[in-house]
Amino acid sequence: MPHRLHLRHHGEGCQNPPRGAGCRADRRSVRGLDGRDTRDLYNLVEEIAQKGAAVGFVSERITVDCHGASPLDSLMLGILAAFAEFERRRIKERQAEGIAIAKASGKYAQTPKLSADDVEQARAMVDMGIPKTEVAARFKAARRSIQPLGLLHE
Repeated sequence: MPHRLHLRHHGEGCQNPPRGAGCRADRRSVRGLDGRDTRDLYNLVEEIAQKGAAVGFVSERITVDCHGASPLDSLMLGILAAFAEFERRRIKERQAEGIAIAKASGKYAQTPKLSADDVEQARAMVDMGIPKTEVAARFKAARRSIQPLGLLHE
């Protein structure tokens, strides 16, 4: 599953313009590599760099611009990305183990999903102009939980 980079735009005339001539003065800052898929990370960085913007990883102090990264930055990006992906996968494993243990002991209960009738009623309420927050409260659900049902069309 692809991950999104949380980017901050520095724009024209930024304090840290990309290295080398021919690049625009756009820079995207990423706080860190936390849990990223390595292949997805390389694809996103390449896509941004091809558009002429530099990508700066703040925590790791790595910068990739339209001319690529320095050999050391490239090495560090690969190593850190691999470790971040490994760490994220280990966290998911431990989380799944914890959920399995909690389910076995009867301590894990997910909130029930909306039934087909509930979804139909919620759609009707939204169509009648009832605020979506009120609709979610009526079904004891978070507003975000009804969003995938297509009920939060604006």
